[in-house]
Amino acid sequence: MKNSIYIDIDTEREEPIMIGKPNEIAPPTTPEETKIMIINDISCLCEALSLMIRMSDKNGYGSKEDLVKASVMHLNNLLTEHSTSGPTE
Repeated sequence: MKNSIYIDIDTEREEPIMIGKPNEIAPPTTPEETKIMIINDISCLCEALSLMIRMSDKNGYGSKEDLVKASVMHLNNLLTEHSTSGPTE
């Protein structure tokens, strides 16, 4: 199954991270389709992070273990910070 996601990061914008789909990707039409799309998108983003970690490890920029620990810690911190005030979209 083909999946496309675009991520636009601009740390100088009010909303620094924008995530979307190209126009040629049909939006989901039911809550179940939306759930499947979101889970698939999160899986793809995790695969991208995994690739970056493996490349960094291979090129000597950091160990996989340290980068995974830092990623998990950062994600936990983000989710804890945003649990009551974060975006709902």
